[in-house]
Amino acid sequence: MDAILLAAGNSTRFGENKLLYSWNGKELYRYGLDLLVCLQQEQKIRRLLLVTQYDAIIAVCGRSYPTVTIVRNRAPELGISHSIALGLFALDKTEPASDACLFFVADQPELTKTTIIKFVMSWEVGKSKILACACGKTVKNPVIFSADFYRELSELTGDTGGKQIILRYPQKTELFQAAEKELEDIDTKPERI
Repeated sequence: MDAILLAAGNSTRFGENKLLYSWNGKELYRYGLDLLVCLQQEQKIRRLLLVTQYDAIIAVCGRSYPTVTIVRNRAPELGISHSIALGLFALDKTEPASDACLFFVADQPELTKTTIIKFVMSWEVGKSKILACACGKTVKNPVIFSADFYRELSELTGDTGGKQIILRYPQKTELFQAAEKELEDIDTKPERI
């Protein structure tokens, strides 16, 4: 399994670049990146790609994360679908061929290593076509897609993510239950006291 960290958004609702925002003393994007690097070190994922538009993130990765492949998104206004397509295109150019991909967003700082390892292990045991984190019936990120869905994921447009594929194939989707707090994504700046 490979992984793609999506870190190219414009943070419109946040009011500034949320990925570089200090969250409990650490830049927001680094929570997900550090988790994925841990998974890579433990050989739970093979290749790790990070899709971003930000020079600051690219610079840090170049210095501190040598196993991460950077994919630059020069047109983030095209939405998350463009980042997904760029990541999959870059993954398609590597050998051996990818059999599945863990898609991870860069704004879930409460997600724990324990949960992610259980999530990946659940995929390995079940070998479902799609495995999505969820709170009850509400689908959340991260999501693992088998390579069977790469073409359809690459054809998404606008600010449409993989949820469209999940809705199209409910019979091929399994839900992995996780705590709502862990799956919460940060869209607005927290109020400071």
